Amino acid sequence: MFSREFSPAALENLEEITENFEETINFEKKIYKKIRSWQWAEVVNIYREHFDQAHKVMAMLRETVLHLAIAHGSEDIVEELVKIIDDNKDRFKNVLQYKNDQGNTPLHVAASTGSLSTCVCIAKADPSMGNERNKEGKTPLFLAALLGRTEIFFHLHSICGSHLGTSFYRKEDGETILHCAIKREYWDLAYRILLLHGELATCVDENGILPIHLLAEKPSAFRSGCHLGWWSIIIYHWTPVDVPKKIDKSLTRPLNKRREHKFPENYQTCVSFIQLLWRWTIIQVGK
Repeated sequence: MFSREFSPAALENLEEITENFEETINFEKKIYKKIRSWQWAEVVNIYREHFDQAHKVMAMLRETVLHLAIAHGSEDIVEELVKIIDDNKDRFKNVLQYKNDQGNTPLHVAASTGSLSTCVCIAKADPSMGNERNKEGKTPLFLAALLGRTEIFFHLHSICGSHLGTSFYRKEDGETILHCAIKREYWDLAYRILLLHGELATCVDENGILPIHLLAEKPSAFRSGCHLGWWSIIIYHWTPVDVPKKIDKSLTRPLNKRREHKFPENYQTCVSFIQLLWRWTIIQVGK
């Protein structure tokens, strides 16, 4: 129905675009085959020799080589790729902030997979990544807390601390990392988060729920909320459970010396957290 004539220059341009597209697809297929066959050493060589192309988000997989290496490769491979990125940072900025189809940066993926050394490696290369959010509004630190990755969370907090914004610890719906830790009964994580950010004690989510409201809905967290038989009581008192870990003073502000509590060790963490949460709630409400 419609006819259109293209100028010689336009046709030449179209041919160039088509050639570039085919070249890109072939290049991506080559890398993908190497990754599928676990030839990571060759992947690194390709990444180094053809960094101009290899660092980009691949159209076929909708993520970068680094994303795939974090999810499926070894920690050594990730470190080599990050070093190559660092060597090219003058020409190609913000490579570490490239996002996949879910909006996750490489640091999001690392925080999800649970590799501490990988998280540290990437965060040190670009500490500002702690603020990046995925499509669900979660930062890498939020993901680490959500999944109970206590050590990863506090290492990232230490490395990215000076670059973090005021809301890295909450999603767009208002839910905070403290809400997440209580819901999943990560008592040690919740206790240490409260030491770092006492103001979270009075942060509400989109439904107006305070952390202490969530705690009240968890009777199993208290000895009085458990109805145990005589045999279960014996097992309960003899089950070894970690007590609150010593907090790195460089990551927290000093607190007044606490009185010694006379509670069984197997729920000392929960009790300490409850008392600290109550203290912060009262202080903030008083203000």
